[in-house]
Amino acid sequence: MSPAFASGDRRWTIYFYAEERHRLPHAAVRGPGFAFTVRLADGEVLASRGTVPARVVREIQELIGEHRDLFVQAFLDTLDHRFPGTLDEAIERQRREQGGNE
Repeated sequence: MSPAFASGDRRWTIYFYAEERHRLPHAAVRGPGFAFTVRLADGEVLASRGTVPARVVREIQELIGEHRDLFVQAFLDTLDHRFPGTLDEAIERQRREQGGNE
């Protein structure tokens, strides 16, 4: 499992798993009393444990939708055993590469 890629005020944390090469790009989300797997292509919840708050699912889906390319790259980096850093770091790298402060 990767270190946390993103988190939301102790309500949830997103991770990637390097040993799951056979799967489509996805992320593991954990929170107090729940866990779920979300597909990066469309944000669909693939599996869950516990009671997953609907607002958390929506928040994760919106975050992935807004930064899908960064999530997919982080998933691929994790498969290659390269820690992708955090989402905030990936957003900052992307801004620098695009040459702007958008």
